[in-house]
Amino acid sequence: MRVQILCDSCCDFTATERLSSVFQKVPATVVVSGCRLADDKQFQQRALLEALRAESLELKLEFPDERAYLEAMDPGAEEIYLVTSSAAVSDQYETASRARRMFLRERPDCRIHVFNTRSGSVGQLLAARQICRLQRSGCAFRQIVERVETEILSSTLLLLPASPEGLRQGGLIHRRRGWGRLHGIYRMTLEGTVARAAAALTERSAEKRLAELLGNSETAGKTCLMSHCGAVERARRLAQLLQKNGRFSSILLTEAGAVS
Repeated sequence: MRVQILCDSCCDFTATERLSSVFQKVPATVVVSGCRLADDKQFQQRALLEALRAESLELKLEFPDERAYLEAMDPGAEEIYLVTSSAAVSDQYETASRARRMFLRERPDCRIHVFNTRSGSVGQLLAARQICRLQRSGCAFRQIVERVETEILSSTLLLLPASPEGLRQGGLIHRRRGWGRLHGIYRMTLEGTVARAAAALTERSAEKRLAELLGNSETAGKTCLMSHCGAVERARRLAQLLQKNGRFSSILLTEAGAVS
């Protein structure tokens, strides 16, 4: 059976998924002062971060349209799963849904489902990984859809920014009194918004607080996926703190893609 798992550009793959023939990203494009950087397999996070350090720059993000999804969808696939970021902060769920309807006009026998993960980054990756795991274990299409939708509602995406400013500029939070003076830990809600989960006075204390939040019985035996944006040393420190808790079965680090 030919199966395809397509993710929008908010999803952050590890090296395993980037090299896999099962997973595929429908890339967005970042335009930095006229320089176009596609968030595809050739994307280099370092090149984007260097471009963003310019004193004056023009920044624009171009998301794929329905045609891009249709071109990415395998006409010979029997099952296609489209994994999108939160519909509350991105139009990719609606775009993928329109592409699904257009594709089914030509291939009405194909089974296609679009997931609104109410998340992004590694939150999407968790959903994509579960789809692959269930499909390989022999689960039927409807079973996969139901189990992944249930898992989406129980997954947690936490954000540990250097400051709230990036979240504010991205439209995820609004400026609030005192937020700029604290190092915050934020979480994506099921509504697709961002809420502050905890605060700390320093960067290191915020890392310890996050490790404490994740050191509960509900995380035992689960996988922790961590995506960083040019902060590999901080990600490694946090991974070491989580390993001391001894809860997660595995902790995987990856680089954030262009959208993240």
